[in-house]
Amino acid sequence: MHQWLVSAFFRLHRRRQFGQNGYQPLSYQEMADFADRVLRLGDEEREWFFVAMEETDNAVLYDRHMKDKAVAEKMEAERATKPKTRKRN
Repeated sequence: MHQWLVSAFFRLHRRRQFGQNGYQPLSYQEMADFADRVLRLGDEEREWFFVAMEETDNAVLYDRHMKDKAVAEKMEAERATKPKTRKRN
């Protein structure tokens, strides 16, 4: 019934901005423009659209953050256990 929301999210996600600190949240302006100009949603559908986009975007960003954090922690642990080598002149 609401499968179009999944497709809409991934269409927006592919156009997401990537900033200095990684993925940036979808802006309300991007969501509104997409809802109006691309999907041409009615008032009831817009309500579903914004709730779904906001919640899904939060979940995707959180998941991405946790994966990046795990990789960084693993690299830090490997660096801490790696024996230090001395430079020779």
